[in-house]
Amino acid sequence: MMVLYALIKKLILAIQGGASTIETIVTNQETILDAMRSALSTTYTMTGSEITLYEFVPTASSEFLGGSIDMSTMQAGDTIVLKLYLKNVSGGAYTQFSENAAYTYVDAQVPAMKILSGGVFNRYGFKITATQTAGTNRALVAEWFDAAPGI
Repeated sequence: MMVLYALIKKLILAIQGGASTIETIVTNQETILDAMRSALSTTYTMTGSEITLYEFVPTASSEFLGGSIDMSTMQAGDTIVLKLYLKNVSGGAYTQFSENAAYTYVDAQVPAMKILSGGVFNRYGFKITATQTAGTNRALVAEWFDAAPGI
């Protein structure tokens, strides 16, 4: 029995990787950001009102990795405005941010695929909205990626 105990102890020490306990190893593993495609990646039909294309309210510090919006359906006379928002306090309101305050796209788009850069770290919320302010309501296909601590 003593030999089995010694073997188990030796295996546990090998798993620990030094001074860390198995619990701290698991805790550290759970805090690693896992990148994934957002379930909000889909087709959105504009309505003339501001609609949310993407919203991520993390439970821990997380990262918006970016995304893309296919605007190939836009035609002459169409205008679509994108806005980006952050919430930086628990229970707080979203505040619009970006260098341009809003991204405005007018008429048919060439190139039609718009890329939104990521690298935005946040703890309380990140949101992207779109409003079609002129023309025929169009469908936009969007794909988003984010990273949150693993489970």
